[in-house]
Amino acid sequence: MKSDISAANIRRCDLNLLWVFYAVLKYRKLTVAARRLSMTQSAVSQALARLRRQFNDELFVRTGQGLRPTTRALELEPFVSQIIEIAVDQLLTEDRFDPDMEADFRVGIPDNVSRAFASFLGSVHREAPKLRITTHYVWGRKGVDALLGDEIDLAIFHIADATPEIERRTLYEESFAVIARAGHPLTSAPLNVDRFAAAEHIVTSFAGDQRGRVDATLERLGHRRRVVATLPLFHATMLAVARSEAIALTNRSLALAQAGRYGLAVLEPPTELELRPYPVHVAWHRRRNKCAVRRWVSERIERLMPENFADG
Repeated sequence: MKSDISAANIRRCDLNLLWVFYAVLKYRKLTVAARRLSMTQSAVSQALARLRRQFNDELFVRTGQGLRPTTRALELEPFVSQIIEIAVDQLLTEDRFDPDMEADFRVGIPDNVSRAFASFLGSVHREAPKLRITTHYVWGRKGVDALLGDEIDLAIFHIADATPEIERRTLYEESFAVIARAGHPLTSAPLNVDRFAAAEHIVTSFAGDQRGRVDATLERLGHRRRVVATLPLFHATMLAVARSEAIALTNRSLALAQAGRYGLAVLEPPTELELRPYPVHVAWHRRRNKCAVRRWVSERIERLMPENFADG
């Protein structure tokens, strides 16, 4: 694909216009783009008019849901994004975040760290009362895609397969546990793979997948488990387990922290499943490497680990 950003165009094009293009393409609404750019909506509209003249294309068409990019805008997107990310990485200085300044910040988390993150927000608000944090629910590949797509600024979750654009730090090591209602027959003896496979199971899955990480191992051992339900949230799974004969595999820290609340027994998974501990990361796109707010929030998250987040 040939880019319209030729050498001649680059000499004529104001980098500030590319920032506007980048923001409007990401957020698809003038009001949101203006807020993210710290510009007025009128200034963004004027910049869009200059961009349209520059590239001889409408670029964005108004719809009932916001702005829809034209084919030309979508063709330009990878080139503009690359220019913006290089500028951020190479040209911007590493400012320090002033806790008295107003700022917006977007964090993606799964619900198994939601209670600890709520406590973290209290601490952040005391230090930076004008910092507005918006929380998004992410898990697995959705979290990576949200970082790549600039839907969030930072995420706290386990990244199994990171891409080169994602920076990550390990916060703590998590492990697995099996939960069952208190008094469940399976709690009377150590849980082996035969009893585990024979039980009814509830699977926590953001996408609704019935197969979890243990199914391939069970099949190698000659077993299949019967999944009776999938739920998108860990806390919903715990409540369902507490009110049924089903069991579930979940995070040990969350199970131990919430067992009393839900009336659950926490069991060791069968050793045959070979479930190893895994890291929980704080992660961000490299475009945020020099973002002062991101560094400030990340440092506090890392400092508070594992005593706050690791308790569910």
